[in-house]
Amino acid sequence: MAQNDDKVDFFHFSFWLLKDIFWLLKFKVLASLMLIPTIVLTLYIVIKQKKFVSTTTIFSSWVMMNVFWMLHELYNTPLFPSYVFILIGLFILGAYFKREFIK
Repeated sequence: MAQNDDKVDFFHFSFWLLKDIFWLLKFKVLASLMLIPTIVLTLYIVIKQKKFVSTTTIFSSWVMMNVFWMLHELYNTPLFPSYVFILIGLFILGAYFKREFIK
């Protein structure tokens, strides 16, 4: 089972890296195509790792912030969703930190 999780993680990070590389190079179509596997695998990881709710929520917030930031830069979409996901991630991070380290 852990070996399968490693493969999912490998492909997830590979697609995410390719998305960011294509974004950097301004290859709009290729960057946009990489959104699909990146988001699908992010959701798969979140669902599969339910016992790590804080970690997967922070992680998925980061991925989604990155997605909306890319869409903003490439297609001039609103940047507002990126801020929402940053705030969600920071809120969960703060709550996790408080729960685990401040007793």
